[in-house]
Amino acid sequence: MPYIELDNLFRPIRAAASVTTGTLDGAGVNTHPYYLATTRQSVKIAICPSDFTVPANGLVASGGLVPGMGVISYAANVRVLPPIPKSITAAMPNGTSNTILYVERYTACHRAPYTNRPYQTYWAYVQPMPSDEMACAGFNWPSAQELRGTQWDGSYNGGVPGTNTLHGTLTFQVQPTLDDCINLVPQTAHPGAMQVGLGDASVRSVSGNISLRTWRIASNDPPLAGQVLGSDW
Repeated sequence: MPYIELDNLFRPIRAAASVTTGTLDGAGVNTHPYYLATTRQSVKIAICPSDFTVPANGLVASGGLVPGMGVISYAANVRVLPPIPKSITAAMPNGTSNTILYVERYTACHRAPYTNRPYQTYWAYVQPMPSDEMACAGFNWPSAQELRGTQWDGSYNGGVPGTNTLHGTLTFQVQPTLDDCINLVPQTAHPGAMQVGLGDASVRSVSGNISLRTWRIASNDPPLAGQVLGSDW
């Protein structure tokens, strides 16, 4: 945040990092310093101008799952940025220019299999619990089977089978309607392709016709570590 002129927002968040008690008052109101520092905070740089699901004020509406939190149109690759940080070479074995760090994603999407309850993604969500990982600004979650005996055990357990963002044969969705949106994969509001941020700090336009194998390699899926990207990259 200090590098994008958000130091005034960063300082109270940093101060709240070591606070582990005092989350609710007698009336059930959240009084944790982290919540107080992040609620009602819309971060303009975290919002894609083309994302039609963004609320006018950049905040989750009062009827949403997390009212008042600032939404985000992007998601980070949790295979590269896990709870316990890795070295650059360990996190991106295919090389920084061949690894996706960030993707686009709608700020609101239907939570599978519920077709009548949009699920909002907000930038301040830091600790995804089972079935709640879609609220966190991350993608490429491991499946429950992969999590056993790994650093993802415990509260960072990624949810239940089926929450892997490499859902079936899907890579990502290009301009889906809200009714067709599948929150288990990323979405782009741009026609034909998704803008992704790579490990070397470059931005690449990825066609919606990219093969699942190439997408998985670029997303750092462990079974395909070290594989060569396809010609559709």
